[in-house]
Amino acid sequence: MSPLPVDAEGASCSPHHRYAPSALRNSPITQARTAYVIGGLYGNVFALREILRMQQAEERSGNRVSLVFNGDHNWFDIDAVSFEEINTTVLKHTAICGNVEFAIAAPEDVGCGCDYPSYVDPQVVDWSNEIMTQLRRTATEFPDIVLQLGELPTI
Repeated sequence: MSPLPVDAEGASCSPHHRYAPSALRNSPITQARTAYVIGGLYGNVFALREILRMQQAEERSGNRVSLVFNGDHNWFDIDAVSFEEINTTVLKHTAICGNVEFAIAAPEDVGCGCDYPSYVDPQVVDWSNEIMTQLRRTATEFPDIVLQLGELPTI
């Protein structure tokens, strides 16, 4: 395996994905007795459904549960049905914009912002770029969702 070129698309985090420290001031504030912090859902509708099932079970026992999605809730949800389910559900809760959501909402292709280390096989980066291309294509069917993703705080 040859090392990944540092300037290969997806191999480094583009300046588009960086933000100023002042962005921290816009962090969402949620107060909850119980919160599930969901990180890296990556478009897994089965995991999302299980999280919702767990939330409902706790609420039936009288414990209100807040869901907090910390970004990158999209990835393998490249089909329209999964994309819509993931995003309409996530956007009903507290969420921040991960690099994937940022790339979906960007007006131009800014790459995935994955920042792969040099030892990652270039084929992995190619696959990642293809997923991002397909995800952005699916997102065009949902302009309202894309707009909402672009309005999520970055941290």
